[in-house]
Amino acid sequence: MRRNAGLRAALDEHIGAVQALILSDYGKGLLSPELLAYAVEAARGAGIPVLVDPKARDFTRYHRATCITPNLKELAAASGMPVGSDTEVAAAARRVMRDAQPAAVLVTRSEHGMLLVEADGTMAAVPARAREVFERVRCGRYCDRGIDFSHMHQGRHSGAGDAHRQRGRWRRGRENLAQPLPTWPR
Repeated sequence: MRRNAGLRAALDEHIGAVQALILSDYGKGLLSPELLAYAVEAARGAGIPVLVDPKARDFTRYHRATCITPNLKELAAASGMPVGSDTEVAAAARRVMRDAQPAAVLVTRSEHGMLLVEADGTMAAVPARAREVFERVRCGRYCDRGIDFSHMHQGRHSGAGDAHRQRGRWRRGRENLAQPLPTWPR
């Protein structure tokens, strides 16, 4: 508890001024189970979504986060299940959802796009779009609002679904986005 006192204080001070809490777990020990639980509950108490980029095999560390965004390898490790088809990915997502209880799991599948699985059973495939760039530039992961994930498959937010195929770097800026991100309700 004492180890994370400064981070907890900073979280408490700033949680009311943000629209979302993004926890990117690099598996280096900073995001302890205790700090994760504290952060998720603080954000939920403030009415803001919690988006998690996982590294741990045990997704219960991210219990009650709004959305967990594993890649295929991370999902397979966490679920102990194969992820070779959409059906297998959906089943693996449901397995981790059973214990971690997020509102959704958004699985990134490289050039195959993303698959969104919501707690209510709704699924949406988000296709990747080819770009004229060879080197993959990490665009980050994106999961829309905590409750309404319907925007994911409407083509508005394509950053995480980009597949690149031409030499050179390509920076994703405002001019490349179809529309700005929505304002999340408090």
